[in-house]
Amino acid sequence: KIWPWRRFVEVVSRVATEARFHWVLCGAANETEICIRIEEALSLRHIPVTNLCGRTSLRDLAVLASNAVLCLGNDTALMHIGAALGVPSVCILGGGQPGRFFPYPGNSTTVAVTRPLPCYGCDWKCTRPQADCILEITVDEVEHATQRALQLRTSADIER
Repeated sequence: KIWPWRRFVEVVSRVATEARFHWVLCGAANETEICIRIEEALSLRHIPVTNLCGRTSLRDLAVLASNAVLCLGNDTALMHIGAALGVPSVCILGGGQPGRFFPYPGNSTTVAVTRPLPCYGCDWKCTRPQADCILEITVDEVEHATQRALQLRTSADIER
């Protein structure tokens, strides 16, 4: 259920050419190696990043999300927290349980990026050698969704 880390680096790099954000990496302790790779790759590209992987509680995630410009990630607790708080969120979502969590009804700031395949709705009992419903999602699709989410944020700010 995890999109390749190099693709996250590419999306963030593209977004960074238009908007200068400080990126914060979060994840479970077992994702530390992936987050270190992302941190190193972004740092080499001079993109500001802080790695908090394995060092945040759910309360910490809620505080981080409430202060975020954007939440970007796999289908994780942070995506649900960001969506619940109305923070523009881009969730890379596999096809195991479509519609169960994303998109949230009535939430105009959450964008789910997914690849509906014939096996969509497999309840994560994948019949393929790999989770193609996630791996076939392109950098371009996620970049486009990220730009859309940032526009949704701008629209929501204007309406206030």
